[in-house]
Amino acid sequence: MISSSLITAPFKAVAQLKALLGETPIYDEIQDVFYCVDIKGSALWICDPYTLNARSLKVPTLTSAALLTNDPQQLLLVSQSGLFLLNLKDESLRLFYPFSFTQVRPNEAQIAPDGVLWFSTMGLQAQAHAGAMFRFDPQLHNFSLVQADITIPNTLIFNEGQTTFFDTASGDVFNCDLNGQGLVKIPSCLNGTPDGSCLTDDGLILNANWGASELRLFAVHNGYTLKASLPVPARQPSSCALGGRDLNLLFVTTAIDGLAKPNFLDGQAFVAPSSLKGRLNYRFTLI
Repeated sequence: MISSSLITAPFKAVAQLKALLGETPIYDEIQDVFYCVDIKGSALWICDPYTLNARSLKVPTLTSAALLTNDPQQLLLVSQSGLFLLNLKDESLRLFYPFSFTQVRPNEAQIAPDGVLWFSTMGLQAQAHAGAMFRFDPQLHNFSLVQADITIPNTLIFNEGQTTFFDTASGDVFNCDLNGQGLVKIPSCLNGTPDGSCLTDDGLILNANWGASELRLFAVHNGYTLKASLPVPARQPSSCALGGRDLNLLFVTTAIDGLAKPNFLDGQAFVAPSSLKGRLNYRFTLI
């Protein structure tokens, strides 16, 4: 079902923002901005969803996410070389926890309700089964493996005590508890190329369908039921988020990466008012 009713006005492009691989849009209710990253451009974008203006900061190589912390002036960056803290006041960086990844890079990353970081890795060339999902516990100050043998781990949803993530390459869905225990794999559950997602206030999953110029809205109950799809003005939507003062502004990241002939809309980020409402993001617990 194609539905334009998911947005109440057309998408508008964020000024200045053009990404090789846009990812991980996050709304910060304190600063009233969206953050997103260009993984392959080593950039963090700070976007005003009302004026559509944006500015960028240089971040470590292959940074896949800039996430909120319980210190409103610091963001947690997830990069190939480690976790960093970015001070928003003076734009300084501090290494928080080093990684030794060389053949993989981080991909999806989100903060769980208990303040724990979840993040995935994938092969630098998206090699089959080279990826994994991890938890980083700020109290123990270490990370643990949740699931290996994934090709492109994407989406991290926390709802009703359950964690959900996807493998884009296979369409597999994984569910476990917030401690990474009791993992259940549902093989080939999703068609298309499911990339990043966000959760609505009523428990629906809005997912970016990479390569298909669309977002898809799913209800989750004994499987995934497609409720609606929404066209996006670029070919490779990579993720989406709901935010703004009323949590009803839809923010979509896209990518140029892999396109032989990108057009002027590919790689841009888009904003539109939505009939959907989101949820506030959880914050990483700095001890």
